[in-house]
Amino acid sequence: LRSSTLSSGINAEYGGLMLSYCLLGNVANSLYFIPTTTRLMYDIHARENALGLEDEVGQTSPLKRSDKATDEDKKLLKKFNINHGLSMLMSLISMGTCGAYLYFISQNLKF
Repeated sequence: LRSSTLSSGINAEYGGLMLSYCLLGNVANSLYFIPTTTRLMYDIHARENALGLEDEVGQTSPLKRSDKATDEDKKLLKKFNINHGLSMLMSLISMGTCGAYLYFISQNLKF
């Protein structure tokens, strides 16, 4: 038996795999990473407000540079950074696999 091919000539199994990775990346991001990262961000903002650091402006959280920050604050920032990085990775995987799928599909378009 020959494996079926899409109109673009790529193996249908690879096309399905690319779309599956795209979907899984979006689902993981939407259901876990985005809500978790947002909750952590709100926790960081609440802690900054509690320490009176809400008016400080910079590239990173004032908790990172403040002498008032505790070890718990630093753990919170680390957890946020890890979750945010994983969320961005899921987005990149999703966009990359969807883009690859679209590229392969577009190879045999005829106008």
